[in-house]
Amino acid sequence: MGLLDVLSAVLRPGEASPPSLVVTLLVLVWLAIFAHVAVRLSLIGVYKLHYLCTARLPALTYQGNDIMRQLVAACPRIRAPYHPTWYLFNGHLQTLAVAAENDEPRVEYQRELFSLSDGGVLSLDWAKSAATVPAASSTNDHNKPTVLILHGLAGGSHEKYVRSGVVALIQNGWRVVVMNARGCGKTKLATPKLFCAGYTQDVREVVAYLREAHVPTSVLLGVGYSLGGNILTKFVGEESNRCLLTAAVAVGNPYCLTTSSHHLMGSWLYRLTYNNIMTKNLIDVVFRQTNAHEVFQDHPIVDLDHLRTAKNLREYDDRFTRLVFGYETVSDFYRQASSVHYIKHIAIPTLFLSAYDDPICVQHGIPYDDCAANPNVLLAVTHGGGHLGFYEGPDRTPWSPQVVAEYCNAVFRLVQSGALPAVVELMTASDDETDDADLEMEMEVDEASATASSTSTSTSEVALPRDVPTRQKLVEDITDVVTATLDDAVDTVLEHASVDHVVYAGAAALGLYLFWRRM
Repeated sequence: MGLLDVLSAVLRPGEASPPSLVVTLLVLVWLAIFAHVAVRLSLIGVYKLHYLCTARLPALTYQGNDIMRQLVAACPRIRAPYHPTWYLFNGHLQTLAVAAENDEPRVEYQRELFSLSDGGVLSLDWAKSAATVPAASSTNDHNKPTVLILHGLAGGSHEKYVRSGVVALIQNGWRVVVMNARGCGKTKLATPKLFCAGYTQDVREVVAYLREAHVPTSVLLGVGYSLGGNILTKFVGEESNRCLLTAAVAVGNPYCLTTSSHHLMGSWLYRLTYNNIMTKNLIDVVFRQTNAHEVFQDHPIVDLDHLRTAKNLREYDDRFTRLVFGYETVSDFYRQASSVHYIKHIAIPTLFLSAYDDPICVQHGIPYDDCAANPNVLLAVTHGGGHLGFYEGPDRTPWSPQVVAEYCNAVFRLVQSGALPAVVELMTASDDETDDADLEMEMEVDEASATASSTSTSTSEVALPRDVPTRQKLVEDITDVVTATLDDAVDTVLEHASVDHVVYAGAAALGLYLFWRRM
């Protein structure tokens, strides 16, 4: 009996000579296998199509000196196309995925309270792993290559993007310590001073302590995320050629706080979402997450009742940050705290990772020219990734932690080869004073130039890097493949979920697609 005869009999079971049960089952199994193979082959084609339409090389900006060439060559991920997760097809969804907190990956810390010179207290969370936590009674960890991580606004070592970075570094053999800023990470406030985007003294003291107690001559890198990236960049620029760090990485750096502030206040959507959420987080730090409201209760110039009603970041900074840190106006605070002014003074290898569709640290704030002018800076801009997301592939794998780990490994190999010093020799006090005076003078010139040219630059069109597509191009690419990629979602979910979950996932993806088309 041929296959067509068997199928015909199966479809007409009422006839006199139906096939045997065994033959029927064999046919059904064969059909199931054929369907599975066909679906898998079609999904492979869909995935390749999606990859071709959305995967793009990061736009790299750097000078072609030996150190930079070796660093780029040793970081394969920034030389390969970045492929955003198909259902996180814009910066908002990538950022939302970061905000969706969960327990993975799990990281355990050992906390060390660190006293600052002004009486303040912050906490250092050492990531627990085999032979990674320093112990006073052990010399095995002394001088072990170490990475210091700075978190973002109102964050801490518990943040998902921090934990992802910690895990990637530990897997590559690094010892990792996270600096929780004053009042962050459940660290009680000891003095009337919280964290600030432009205040670098705390980082300076922590780095000096690490050099003295734990990493005197080995590799010590700094990694900053978001606002922590701004603080780290400003610190590295201030220290210039006397910086005690071997190298640095800033992920999602806002660079210019004035530009970011204008962007977050520029539309009702951003005021209602990002600006409002970040403002509430800051107010929660003062009134709920820490004892800051008790410490500032009798402060001579801070009105807590007035602060509680702040509706955006600018109001919060006007009623609190500028008063505590001695800035005359909010505009002065944003201008002086912006790390973009310090990039030209960076004297250690520094990697900047930014996403062109970052809804918080916007694309027209990325300082391409400043980075190109400094031989120690490598700027990598992806076309997608949102704010600190950088999820890629169907499994939503974080891309940036692997890039950071590759960069740290590359720096370590350069130090081992003798091409790069692990720590600079300290200069004399007179040299330090001269450099400080030069830096302050250049800062005054930068601020005067920025003020004089603000009107003309605000309306100028920013040229896009060659490898970064326009928004319209991204919309066209997404529109071409979004229907086909729904099948990819079904295939992924089928491995871990029921049919009901498949239906829900498809409905959610369709809803996101329709919402995108209306934007």
